[in-house]
Amino acid sequence: MVTNAIVRQGSTTTTIPNAIEVENYLPDEDAVGAKAKSVGWYAWLPDGVTQGRRAVTQYELFGQSSFTGKTATATRTANLGDGRSITIEFKGIVDSNFPDNHPHFPGFRAWSFSSINVVSSSGGFSTSQVFNVSIPVSSNNPRNAPYGLTTCGVRLIVLSTDDAVQPKGRESGWEYELLGSAQSYSLGEQRTATFDVDSSSGGTARIIATGTVRSRPSASQQNFPGQTQAWDVKYSIDPLGTYGTWVNGALMDNNAIVSNDNPFRTPGTSVGIVLRVLSLTTAVLPPGFTGDRIFEENSQVNDISLYGDLLGKSNESSPEHEITYINESVRNETVPDYEKMTLCGLALKSSRNFASLDQLRVWLSTGIEVERFLSSEAGTVGPSNKFVDLVYHLLTDTTAGAGNVVSAEMIRTEDFAATAQFLEANKLFFDGAIAEPTNIRQFISDTAPFFLCNFVISDGKFSLVPALPTDNNGNISENPVTIQQLFTSGNIIEGSYSVEYLSSEERKDFQAVMRYRQEQRNQLPEEKTLVVRFSEDDSDTYPIESFDMTQYCTSRDHAFLVAKYFLSLRRRVTHTVKFRTSPFGISLAPGNFIRVVTEASPYQSANNGTISSDGTIVSATSLEDGDYSVVYFAVDDDEVTSATMTVADGKVVEPALHDTLFTISDTTVSSNVYMVEQLTLGEDGMVDVVATEFPTSSAFNSSIALEVLDDAAFTTEG
Repeated sequence: MVTNAIVRQGSTTTTIPNAIEVENYLPDEDAVGAKAKSVGWYAWLPDGVTQGRRAVTQYELFGQSSFTGKTATATRTANLGDGRSITIEFKGIVDSNFPDNHPHFPGFRAWSFSSINVVSSSGGFSTSQVFNVSIPVSSNNPRNAPYGLTTCGVRLIVLSTDDAVQPKGRESGWEYELLGSAQSYSLGEQRTATFDVDSSSGGTARIIATGTVRSRPSASQQNFPGQTQAWDVKYSIDPLGTYGTWVNGALMDNNAIVSNDNPFRTPGTSVGIVLRVLSLTTAVLPPGFTGDRIFEENSQVNDISLYGDLLGKSNESSPEHEITYINESVRNETVPDYEKMTLCGLALKSSRNFASLDQLRVWLSTGIEVERFLSSEAGTVGPSNKFVDLVYHLLTDTTAGAGNVVSAEMIRTEDFAATAQFLEANKLFFDGAIAEPTNIRQFISDTAPFFLCNFVISDGKFSLVPALPTDNNGNISENPVTIQQLFTSGNIIEGSYSVEYLSSEERKDFQAVMRYRQEQRNQLPEEKTLVVRFSEDDSDTYPIESFDMTQYCTSRDHAFLVAKYFLSLRRRVTHTVKFRTSPFGISLAPGNFIRVVTEASPYQSANNGTISSDGTIVSATSLEDGDYSVVYFAVDDDEVTSATMTVADGKVVEPALHDTLFTISDTTVSSNVYMVEQLTLGEDGMVDVVATEFPTSSAFNSSIALEVLDDAAFTTEG
């Protein structure tokens, strides 16, 4: 059976689009009150016509071009059909001629637009929106005689609005619904999707969208924090799904409802695309059929109703027949074996003990077989409760994971043995099932902190590393962390250093409510709750935040350890840093600790002053005798210069500083320890480093690790 079938009994010759381009993204308006302020010419109307449109339109607007230098003004109002309208003033001048070899008007004088202005506008317009100003062709239009047009006009584009509304997220929002999140794929990776559109000329086309993951421009990242990657999408026509009437310039559009996890547009609203036909071609299509959905292709008997949807069939919503009694049960000679499936069978003999069986719960002692990375199990395949083993399986398995798009070469497995040892030593086990389809990369990123791990990227490779320092046995270490590298202004590329602070809301202390499962063999699970807070005055008044670990956590100790980590993390981590550095001499990996030393000279007006020709200082702050580091500017110099200024008896000793403006440099030095989260190699060969603050004592002992290991610092309930 086929839905929306297109059947070709033999080879068919048809005219279909050959090339298309993006006309616009939907919706047109982002703000109800935004009025168009300025517009520009975009195209001539009507679509699908290539000759005569300009001449016919300008005659309708300005009349006969009787002499060179003639000017005229015309006003037209366009109603967009949805309550929006706009009135446009066209100004024209006769300043050109038709070509001498024009087939109909050789050498005739011609009009040109000198300006197109907005007279008035309703609300609901946005920058880059296009709209049509259609004009009926009068019967006495001499420029229309060779062409026979019934309508003409111009398509205009909004250049600006009165409140500078810039539509944001339409393109990325549409591409997210079409291809998914670009963050889930590696740079350069491709995905394809298809969708059907109807054209303004009466044709229907199947569009093939091919997206390639690229880096998102920095300006776009400011609008959508955390979205560092974007799709670069090319659109083409699938000839086998395209039919109907087509003309050049025909428009096609498609819409989608914004999903809840789309970060670019408001969930529940609509987002879409408008495509334009650039050229047509003649194609010969082979015999066959296509459709939206093909199912039961080889079945011989199917339901059919002569009444269409007027009457329902008895088997529409449930089976028409059901087995109610079995009087003989024969054992299979061989146990059925279904590849890559877990099988469970339940045999019940007729009795009064079971009136019905609505839901079946099964206790499984082991899970699926995966590759294991714990040193004692290295190289083996079998059941595992280590989150790191699950991560590798999800990223590489072609059936249950993303193995078709992620290869083992894209994973930094050399970190996995240490991570597996860390999970084993601290009894952080994943005992659960992933029962619903999910975004794998998002799932790993969201779940990793509940195992005190970070899901990181190193030079395009995925990895999972402990979020706290560990010893050789995988235990959380109280010893000073090893500083892998020091970064200062000497090895940080100038202008690349930036600091991003967490908001005050994200740094408030709280009480953690941890939900987990308590299980016994062959028993139904019981949900438990553990409340954890700091052991200090008024901590019971802190706001409550709940964390659901019931999918995988079956241990109170696991829940308690995660709660301590989250509470300490919230209190102590305040910011992240980003910077670029040269790859020469760098030896870093995600999870390494680095020290960053920066200097800052905050501007203070009280430190400013002038020095007269005799060395006298004029300043809001009196300066004692001594040496001062200053930055000064001389009248006859074009640059600001640094120097040391010596003050003796209230005057400057150095003659070179006389007749200058100066400010005293009050430099503060900041030194912090950070954990590397991401390392990527830029197109220019420089290394981009993203690191999170990792608070330590003066001896470089981890403040978070010390707090997590101190049970007395926390109070529990449950």
